[in-house]
Amino acid sequence: MRVGLVGTGIVGTHVGLRLIEAGHTLTIHDLEPEAHRALAARGAAVAASPRDVAAASEVVITAVPRGDDARAVALGPAGLAAGAAPGLVHVEMSTIGPDAVRELDERERAAGLRLIDAPLSAGPQLPDRQELTLWIGAPGALYAECRALLGVLAEHVVWCGPVGHGQAVKLVNNALTLLFSAALGDALCLGVKAGVPLEILRIALFWGTAQNRLMDDLFPRSVFVGDWRPGYTVDLAEKDWRLALDLAAKVGAPLPDAPRIEQAFRELQERGWSEASVHAIVRLAEDAAGVKLRMQGFADRP
Repeated sequence: MRVGLVGTGIVGTHVGLRLIEAGHTLTIHDLEPEAHRALAARGAAVAASPRDVAAASEVVITAVPRGDDARAVALGPAGLAAGAAPGLVHVEMSTIGPDAVRELDERERAAGLRLIDAPLSAGPQLPDRQELTLWIGAPGALYAECRALLGVLAEHVVWCGPVGHGQAVKLVNNALTLLFSAALGDALCLGVKAGVPLEILRIALFWGTAQNRLMDDLFPRSVFVGDWRPGYTVDLAEKDWRLALDLAAKVGAPLPDAPRIEQAFRELQERGWSEASVHAIVRLAEDAAGVKLRMQGFADRP
């Protein structure tokens, strides 16, 4: 299949490599020329604009940071709609919120495009072994038509309902992850401060009701080894948190722990950690408790 990709950052590059390995013909575009390098070296064609990507593709995947970027890529003068043949499928993997993706869907349908709301769940550094998840908001027939391609992008593809529902699930996931991370940091610091080695805590809690993916899978590749390189930065996490707050305000859902997360973002940014992994939220708990949650033999990377 002829597939286009706009946005070749960390997520986009990972997705593009999966597509190439699966045998698809890939055309890419990114505003940063350096971002093209890894995929171009593997045979992807580099286009001058999203319009040119659309003209060369049957399906276009976009992965950009913010809602304004998503609208410009899809509907700008050199956007997808300007180059797309009728019926082109646009897989929107950006996290932009339910209202923004519904607006995009409405305007794209008027231009002859078909949109799939498909935000991705990904962890730090996107290692090859990591299993990824897509949350899909789309008409059932369109989801069924594209299910095989979506299965190349992620091991777990979950249809959540109409356009907008994928975004809503992504925001719920990200809000929970922030709240879990902060609470998990507090609780693990309590255990270490009480004298229990971190390795023992991890093993013991695996068999308790507190067992969770953060502690079993993600923290061992970030917090527990002092690796704060971003897959998902503090600044992007704050953007998604604000989208979740907007959704909560719209639907009337209270988030009573929101002030704590707001304060955490302020502290992380004041310390110059805006571009660090969002797991750096645990460093606030460490500093407050006066302990480090590092496995034996590991220290913070410089």
